[in-house]
Amino acid sequence: MKKRMVIGLLCGICGYAVAVEASYFLILLLSSNMHDRSLVAAMNSAFVFGPGGAIAAFAVCMMRMGRRRRVITAARA
Repeated sequence: MKKRMVIGLLCGICGYAVAVEASYFLILLLSSNMHDRSLVAAMNSAFVFGPGGAIAAFAVCMMRMGRRRRVITAARA
């Protein structure tokens, strides 16, 4: 359980970084705002798309790892 959570958190951190980088460049490319485009890109990337990417990566990682059930037999008990 502990190992699974640590791996999930590492996936979340990586998902945050990927989402921030991708959304920053997409906002710079597609935004029609001419006055402060870089500020809008930085703030939206860090506070909107980054946490969303972290949550998505964490959830996908936890689902992919699956739940491992231990079978308790009479010999172990």
